[in-house]
Amino acid sequence: MGDRIRSRELMVDPSAFGRVPDSPWLKPESAEELGVLIAAYWHHLAVCTLNAMFVEPEVELSRRLGVANDPYLRGQLVGRYRVSIEDLCTWAIALGDVSLLPELHSADDLLPPGVTRADLSFLH
Repeated sequence: MGDRIRSRELMVDPSAFGRVPDSPWLKPESAEELGVLIAAYWHHLAVCTLNAMFVEPEVELSRRLGVANDPYLRGQLVGRYRVSIEDLCTWAIALGDVSLLPELHSADDLLPPGVTRADLSFLH
């Protein structure tokens, strides 16, 4: 998995990106893939939250970020382009809502549906 992988491509059903919060994800095969997968899962959850908050999330987020007709942002909102932790934090600040960020209570909360600690045998 590299920088070119699209967040939605890590889902069992890529069409569920940003729409079905509990949709299952592919299992990682290395620590690097695990990090990419977790970031993609957080990305997905943030877009699910945006879609629940707004009828037109792209319009609202663009307005709050002060950008207009941004194809890169549009691509991020459909999982075509990955987001960084900086992007997610900026979106949360712009919207004044931290619910875009994951609520974590344990390390297991980092893992997307369909992935368990038993799948992480590559970790020592």
